[in-house]
Amino acid sequence: MSLTPPPSAWWTLYQVLIKGTNFSHLPAPTADLRNKNIIITGGNSGIGREAALQLARYGANITLGCRSTIPSHEEHPSATVLACRAAAQESGHLHSTITWLSIDLSSFTSVSTFASTWLASNKPIHLLLNNAGVPKKAGVTLTTPDGFELLHQVNFLSHALLTLLLLPSLATAPAPRIIFTTSCLHYIPPSPTPRPPTPTNPISPTPSQNSTSKLSSPPCNVASPPTRNSHTSPRKASIPVSSGVESGTRRETSELKETRNPLLPPPPLLKNPTSPIC
Repeated sequence: MSLTPPPSAWWTLYQVLIKGTNFSHLPAPTADLRNKNIIITGGNSGIGREAALQLARYGANITLGCRSTIPSHEEHPSATVLACRAAAQESGHLHSTITWLSIDLSSFTSVSTFASTWLASNKPIHLLLNNAGVPKKAGVTLTTPDGFELLHQVNFLSHALLTLLLLPSLATAPAPRIIFTTSCLHYIPPSPTPRPPTPTNPISPTPSQNSTSKLSSPPCNVASPPTRNSHTSPRKASIPVSSGVESGTRRETSELKETRNPLLPPPPLLKNPTSPIC
């Protein structure tokens, strides 16, 4: 029998909607990103698309990592590329390179292919924005061809792999950055704490446990080694890492009704995690 009473609905709403939320308008900083190479996963929708448009206005060279098969509610990456090019040209940046490469984060093979394609270009990476993610579908358990629960692999495992594979290119940039889009759901991690997933021990072996997978991905992105300052690059350089960009609660909040008592203290929210890349 648990000694901790279950959280009330008001407590859950406070944790998700109020705590760590900044309701003020924060103006975007200005920066000259000409000749800076930026990779954004999931850059054709949501936060990723808006980030791509803003960075294009600063003159950055942008590569969007997106799925080849696009859901009906998402913009095709080629359309996002055109929008980013238009934004760059309107800001006077006529020579920016903006393109997209196919990547399926539900496949480690696809992630490796994406990384190999980029490494073959011999270009440095000044900013890697690990942004792509998928929401949980209530009552549905999906497993990737690699044997992992879909949401956990797409939202966490594949981004960790991508980051590690791209470290050689990150290390060649003079001041690289790695940023992870997380979620305020990391304030209410599930109980019991999920075991590390393996092919023989998937994170969600049953539909009921699948409800915790969305909640376990944000804490992993906040606390895991790939999201800490990296010292594993070839030149032994320190690469600043931010896991402080939160995606908000949006439509995924309906799954909070299935959460359990939190066991971990909420980590501090990073309001302004990094300075402009310059």
